[in-house]
Amino acid sequence: IRERGIEYIVTAIAMTEPGTGSDLQGIRTTAVDQGDHYLLNGSKTFISSGQQADLVIVVCRTNADPEAGAKAFSLLIVEAGMPGFERGRNLDKIGQKAADTSAPVHDIIMNRWSGVSYDPDKPVSTDDLRAMAEAARWAPSCFGDQPWRVIFCSKSADEGAWQQAFDCLGEGNQPWCKHAPVLAIICADSQFSKNDKPNGWGAYDTGAAALSLCLQGVHLGLMTHQMAGFMPDKARTTFNIPARYQPMAMMTIGYQLPQDRLPEAFRERELKPRVRDPLGEHFFLGAWGKGF
Repeated sequence: IRERGIEYIVTAIAMTEPGTGSDLQGIRTTAVDQGDHYLLNGSKTFISSGQQADLVIVVCRTNADPEAGAKAFSLLIVEAGMPGFERGRNLDKIGQKAADTSAPVHDIIMNRWSGVSYDPDKPVSTDDLRAMAEAARWAPSCFGDQPWRVIFCSKSADEGAWQQAFDCLGEGNQPWCKHAPVLAIICADSQFSKNDKPNGWGAYDTGAAALSLCLQGVHLGLMTHQMAGFMPDKARTTFNIPARYQPMAMMTIGYQLPQDRLPEAFRERELKPRVRDPLGEHFFLGAWGKGF
């Protein structure tokens, strides 16, 4: 790695096999010593980071003797791009839906995603909402003005307030939001609190607070989904939001529904891979358009 000038690599361990699982005694992938290399033959599945890995550590059988026990197996390092190396498709699965990143990032960022299938039988505790609010409270803001205001409406704590928030949602969001245990309305102050002058950075700072709230939710095992599809004027009237505060978005908060309970209407949406534009299309180094 150092000789090639590579700063980092992504690695993966390939042990599980289709139809076999992770039982070492059942592994069918073989490696035959060819003198200066091994001829590896087999397939693996359920490999964490398998789609991004530069090097894959493959568990294989190098001794056909059934009495060899653990000594029948070896670990071979396979470099992506070697002859015969192929990656399969992303499997349809659910759980922590990690991102396909081009550089190592923290798990809490990789695992944040905006699903639509919430478990209606698992309420979110007030303590967890308080923790999420505390995370948002420490977000950066211009002059430390903290322009964000968030109204949490928990179905288990105040079903009336939750229903009022639900009625502010657009028709396209209501079918899946009906099972979210918490709805939140996120607002931004359009004026600085210290002098009431216009704050052109209030929306930007409120976005930072909203992300902090979401990431704390990931840490707590919760899923969030931010939405522009709601009626700001109705939210303002319903919740008596002062004129200087602009309702920016609504958010659902709750626990992800297990895969075997996914509604058929949302199954494809929930299982499809997360995608983003290439890094260099949006992030530049030293000059506009000079992507990473």
